[in-house]
Amino acid sequence: MTVARLKSGPTRWAVPEENQSLLVAPAPDQVSSILAANRELLWNSQEHQAYDLQGYTYGELLKICREELLQKAISYTRSYRDVALPVQSDASSLPIIVGGHQPDIFHPGVWAKNFAIDRWSRENRGVGLQILIDTDVPKSLGMNVPGGSLEDPRLKYIELDRRRDRVPYEAWEVQNTAAFQGFGNRVTQCIAPLVGDPFMNRYWPKVMERAKVVRQVGLCIAQARHQFEAEWGLQTLELPQSEVCKGSVFRWFTAHLLAHLPRFHEIHNSVLAEYRDQNRLRNNAHPVPDMNAAENWLEAPFWIWSDQDPHRRPLHCHYQGDKLLLTGEKGIEFSIQATPEGDLHTAVEQLATAEAEGIHIRSRALVTTMFARLFCGDLFVHGIGGGNYDRLTDEMTQRFFGLQSPEYMVVSGTLRLPLQKTGASSEDIRRCDTRLRDLIFNPDRILRQSANLNTSSSCENWIAEKQQWIATPLTPENGSTRHQAIHRCNTALQPFVQELSDAFHAERKQLVAKIRADKILAARDYAFCLFPENLLGEFLLDSVGRSL
Repeated sequence: MTVARLKSGPTRWAVPEENQSLLVAPAPDQVSSILAANRELLWNSQEHQAYDLQGYTYGELLKICREELLQKAISYTRSYRDVALPVQSDASSLPIIVGGHQPDIFHPGVWAKNFAIDRWSRENRGVGLQILIDTDVPKSLGMNVPGGSLEDPRLKYIELDRRRDRVPYEAWEVQNTAAFQGFGNRVTQCIAPLVGDPFMNRYWPKVMERAKVVRQVGLCIAQARHQFEAEWGLQTLELPQSEVCKGSVFRWFTAHLLAHLPRFHEIHNSVLAEYRDQNRLRNNAHPVPDMNAAENWLEAPFWIWSDQDPHRRPLHCHYQGDKLLLTGEKGIEFSIQATPEGDLHTAVEQLATAEAEGIHIRSRALVTTMFARLFCGDLFVHGIGGGNYDRLTDEMTQRFFGLQSPEYMVVSGTLRLPLQKTGASSEDIRRCDTRLRDLIFNPDRILRQSANLNTSSSCENWIAEKQQWIATPLTPENGSTRHQAIHRCNTALQPFVQELSDAFHAERKQLVAKIRADKILAARDYAFCLFPENLLGEFLLDSVGRSL
C-alpha cells in the first residue's frame, strides 16, 4: 500500500494511480489536531457562536442540529443493523466525523473513505456518520461490467432497473422487479470468465433482503453495503440527505439563504468566475453552472420537486412584498415569509408545511457540503472531486456569513481487479511506428542490417544509387532532382522490405489490441461487488487500516 500526500498550497488532488494505493490529505497523523481545531472554531469562537440567523444564533442551532441529527441517524441505522456508540452526556461533547456519497455501488477507492471515518472516529472517541446523498440523480441506472477473456475483454452495460427517466435516488423505486432481482446473476455471469467468485454473490442477496423492507433502490444498495461493514467491525452511522433536509435546522439555514438570496446569488457567481479564471476553465458549467437571473426571478442553490412530478428542477424565487415566491417552473409554487431583516419562524413553518404536502426542497452540491461542514460534523472527509471543489464552499462561506470554514480531509484509493495485464504501452507503439517509418524512408539501412532478408542485384543497384545521391552535396539547383531520385530509390526498395513491413504492421495491431484490453482490465472505477471478497478485505481492512 502506497500512501500519497500533498504539499500544502493550492495544488489540486489527483487520483492515485498505483494499484492498492491511498491518497490521504492532510497526513493521517494530523487528524486529531485538525478535529480539535475545528471543534474550537465551531463551538467556541465568538464569530460562529454569535452569528445571527434571524431568530437563533449559530451556536443555538448547532446544538439543536447535532441532537436532532444523531437521533435520526441512530434510529435510521438501527432499523437494519446494530451499532455501538460512545457514551456521552450530550451531542455537543461528541466529536462527529462526516462523509457523504450517493447511495450507489461505488468503487473500492470511494469505499475507503468509510473505513477512514470509522478508524478516525474511534481514535478520537467520537462518531462516524455517512450522509447518503439520495437527493442526487443517479448518473447511471446500471453498471459497466468486464467480460470476455483476458486476451479480448469486452465491457457490457448491465441495467439495474429498466426505467427510462431519471429521478432523485429518494424517489427511485423499482420499475422492473424482474430486472432488479436478476441484476446480480447477470453481473456474475458476465464477469465469470475473469473473476470466478465476485463479492456480488454474497452482496446481492442482502440487497434483495433489504428490498423486502424499503422501497428505494438506493437505500437497498446502501443498507446492504452497510450491513457488510458491520460484519467487518465498522461502527459508523448512516442517514439519507433527504432526512437531513427535513430537519428543522436545515430549514432554518435554507430560509436564511433564501432571505438573502440576491447577495448569495452574486457571491456564488463571482466565486465561480474567479475559480474558472484561476484554473483556466472555459466551460461555464464547470465545476457547477452559474445561477441564472431572469427579470425579477433569481435561481437559488436548491432543487425543488413534488410527489406528483418527482423530476427535480432548479428553485427560482422573487419577492412579492414581504413574501418570497418559490417555484420550480412546472406548476409548483408557494410562498414563505422571509425578508433579510425579519424573524424566520414563520418561513421555517411554511417550508415544513410544503414538505408535508409533498413539495420537496433539496440542497444542491455546494450548499449540501456547506451545511454538512458548518452544522453536521466537526470534520468532513471528501473524495478527490469534492475536495477540489469545496474550496469554492470555503470562499462562499467566508463572503456570505463572514465565517471561516472548518478544515476538511481528502481520502481516495485505487484498487484494480486481479487480472493479468499484457504490459503493452504507448511507448511500444511509438517504437513500432519508428521502425515502420524507417522502412519507408531508410529501407537501404534496414536491408543492410538484416541478413535474413532476400536481396538481388537490382536491390543492390537501387541501394547504391541512393547512396550516390545522398553523397551528392545538396545545392539550390539540384534540390528537387536529388529529392525525387532518393524517393524513387526508396519506393523501388519497398518490395524487398514488404515482409518486414507486414510483420511490424501486425505487431502494431496486436499492441493496439493489448493496450485496449489493458485499459479495460485495469480500469479504476469498477464497482466493489465485482472484486473477490478476500481482495476487498485485504485492501480495505488491512492495507487501508495500516495506512491510516
